[in-house]
Amino acid sequence: MVHACRDARAPGRAWGAAEVIRHATLDDVDAVVELGLEFLASSSYARLGTGDPDAIARLLCTVLEHGAVLLAVDGDQVVGMIALLIVPHLFSGETYCDEVAWFVKPAARGRHGIALIRAAEGWAMQKGAKMVKMVAPEGSTVGLLYSRRGYQVIETAYIKVLQHGDRHSSDARDHRPDGVRDVQADEEEAAAGARVDRRG
Repeated sequence: MVHACRDARAPGRAWGAAEVIRHATLDDVDAVVELGLEFLASSSYARLGTGDPDAIARLLCTVLEHGAVLLAVDGDQVVGMIALLIVPHLFSGETYCDEVAWFVKPAARGRHGIALIRAAEGWAMQKGAKMVKMVAPEGSTVGLLYSRRGYQVIETAYIKVLQHGDRHSSDARDHRPDGVRDVQADEEEAAAGARVDRRG
């Protein structure tokens, strides 16, 4: 899968505790893809479908080119990773570090998970970022770790899987082709709901 990446296979640079955290190279892509698929199968993200190894590899290549992928290693085994990009904030224009992906094998989530966050914060500071944004999967306790490290809850993300081509979907009339919500459809749906309430 690494053929999709254009960068050379530069040696991985150590970060922090050299035996625990290092920068990924193209030679690590396949191992990280395998780790990502393992994480997907055991997380709430599995509800969104199965993973595409090639898509994961392409994303990793993009992050390696424009940001950083840090690895937690135990001996010669990759047990965790965090992928990061530096982007400007919508409102202030100040740069911040955005977590693209972060997963750690369950048995390594203590020491290695914390080491990855510390390394991510260190890399972000080195790049001049003002903030770091992390994501907590639904149902996980990782938010407690974030809080202990000084992170604040700012927003909650929701995902809806769209059913393309389903003309009988209750949501099919909610949007016109130009993407603008159909207010008349809303009014008709509300009136129908009121009639049902009166009959009940």
